[in-house]
Amino acid sequence: MVKELLPLGLLLVLVAACSTAAAPAPPFEGERVESCPVSTPNVSVSPHNHFISTQTGFQNAAGTLFTNLPLEGRLILDGESVRPDGSLGPIILFSYLEGVFGELEVAGERLDASAPGLEAEFVNSSRTAEGPTGPQETRIVFPSEGCWEITLSTASASLTFVVAVLSDSGE
Repeated sequence: MVKELLPLGLLLVLVAACSTAAAPAPPFEGERVESCPVSTPNVSVSPHNHFISTQTGFQNAAGTLFTNLPLEGRLILDGESVRPDGSLGPIILFSYLEGVFGELEVAGERLDASAPGLEAEFVNSSRTAEGPTGPQETRIVFPSEGCWEITLSTASASLTFVVAVLSDSGE
């Protein structure tokens, strides 16, 4: 009798373990998009007019790290940017270091649902004897649509901003 019940007990344990897996995040649309606290431009004077726009520029309080935000805080990627696994990208994030030096690190966290971190790959930067400075380019892939907080940092400066990442693929 015990031998007969053992497989049934094992099956019940497996079913219970599988049922506690995280449910997929609900679609990122409507109210969820509207409630994303996107960052708004705050640059009144660009450090270099041809790099950072006063209409879309965002900077840290010290005025040492800058980036350009998407219009209305919404990064909308076309259907060709949606990968087979559902991730979106790559996009090129342009940033600018003013008076600070060092390798730029990029990290991201989805605020509205659980998701893996974003992928960031250094593409290009200006360098001096002290290290990277000036214009920086980083290739980013988002694992999913959503409300994303992105932090750019060096050893001596950081900049955090929020964007809504969406796809217009119609799926």
